[in-house]
Amino acid sequence: RTYVLVDGDETKQGRSWRGLDIHPPAVLGRPAFAGVPLVISSYGSQEEMAEAALGLGVPERSIVRLYRQVRAY
Repeated sequence: RTYVLVDGDETKQGRSWRGLDIHPPAVLGRPAFAGVPLVISSYGSQEEMAEAALGLGVPERSIVRLYRQVRAY
C-alpha cells in the first residue's frame, strides 16, 4: 500500500502523524502518486479540496469523499 498525508496547513507540513510524513498538497501532482486513492477527511472543505486535487491532476476516480452531502449549520 502507498500512503501520503497532505495538509494545506504549513505548520503541519514537514511533521509526521503516526510515523507518516505530512506533505504539502502539491505532491499530489507527482507521477509517483498517480492512481493512489485520495481520501478527503475534511467535512467543511471537502469540495474545495477535491477541486484543488483535480487541478493538480488527480483523476476524479481516485478521489474518495467521506461525505455524500455537506451542509452548513
